[in-house]
Amino acid sequence: MTSHFVTVQDRGRVNVSRFATHEQYRVTVEDDGTMLWEPAETYTIAELQLLRNPELIESIKASLADPTRHVSRERTRKRN
Repeated sequence: MTSHFVTVQDRGRVNVSRFATHEQYRVTVEDDGTMLWEPAETYTIAELQLLRNPELIESIKASLADPTRHVSRERTRKRN
């Protein structure tokens, strides 16, 4: 673990670019003012539904592992 001193600027901003390793963080502010910065990712609703459905994930894994289960679909292009 590493500690860093930061200064809150006039407009309430803090520059963490010298030690931030991710693009997004979830910041939890505790009652005593302690801030916990956790690396975070943003997901779409569809991605969350997939991640919350273990049966679907297993089905996708099985499908990817067995090329005979792959289904190709024809796609039509929209004309401009």
